[in-house]
Amino acid sequence: VYKRQAVEQGGFEALGSGVCVGIAYEQTENGDYLRVADGSFYSQVGDTIRVSNGRMEVAGGSFEKETENLSGGTQALGANGAAIRISGGILEMNGREEITFDLTGSYMYGILSEASADDTASSATVSNASFTFNESIGNGQYGTHNYGIYSVGNLTCNDVSFTVNGGYSSGILATGGKVQIGGSAFHCIVNCHDEALS
Repeated sequence: VYKRQAVEQGGFEALGSGVCVGIAYEQTENGDYLRVADGSFYSQVGDTIRVSNGRMEVAGGSFEKETENLSGGTQALGANGAAIRISGGILEMNGREEITFDLTGSYMYGILSEASADDTASSATVSNASFTFNESIGNGQYGTHNYGIYSVGNLTCNDVSFTVNGGYSSGILATGGKVQIGGSAFHCIVNCHDEALS
């Protein structure tokens, strides 16, 4: 029996280490998927949407993370989670309109595509999306150790833009797999700052 779930619209908010939508499938099957058609999603330290061992289709929506006033545990890479986390599965993002990510703080990802606990690789295709980190924190401070997309599997990006303010950060960080960048537009601006939030 296929497990098919969908988010068509609405507003979702997760505070502290909470997760807006979290689904764990037993194994990756073509018929098991989460579909996000639209909606606004907000989280702090926890992941905004998390899917393990399945497929996630994202056709629309806006994603916001805000962590600058939260401890987020230790100061480690990814300590404040991801707007979208896919583990051992397949992410297919293709916005009818531009899908937006607005992230404020440090030690977080826009999208994290990682292997599952049993080392099953993930793959991600991201099209028509924009990522903005720390557009206006204030007090002359900016985030640190943030990544628009962190991928350890195959990654394809089409018509994607990144604006990253802060130190030790990048639009895309790939540590494995094949990366393909296409489409009519690809923009990546990284503004490094000495004053970074810890």
